[in-house]
Amino acid sequence: FGDPEHQIRGYLLGFRQHAIVGQASSLCTACSPSVINAYRQHGFDFLLRAFNNTLVSEDAPHCAAEDSADAPADYSYLETLTGLAALHRQTDTMLETIEWSESDDDFEAI
Repeated sequence: FGDPEHQIRGYLLGFRQHAIVGQASSLCTACSPSVINAYRQHGFDFLLRAFNNTLVSEDAPHCAAEDSADAPADYSYLETLTGLAALHRQTDTMLETIEWSESDDDFEAI
C-alpha cells in the first residue's frame, strides 16, 4: 500500500487528486509512535476511545475523564495521548502574554 497520505487534495476542474507527502509529526493523531503503541497495547479499547472522542486526564491517558475529578474537559483522548493537549496549553499561555496593540501609531512608515 505504501506510505500513508497525510493529506489528499482534489480538484473538481480536472477531476484530479494529489497526495501531499511530508514528514510525519510526533504529534500526529494518526501515525505517531504514541498512537501506534497505544493501539498495540489496548487494541479495541483504544479504537473505542478514539472513535468516541473520550475525554481523558493527561496524568492517566488511558483512563476516562469521568474516572478522574480533576480531568481537563477540553482535550480528547488522541490530543492527550499525542501531546497536542500540552501544545495547545503552551500556545494559549504564550498568547496570553502577548501585548496586542490596535493603534496605527505603532507602525512606522516605510
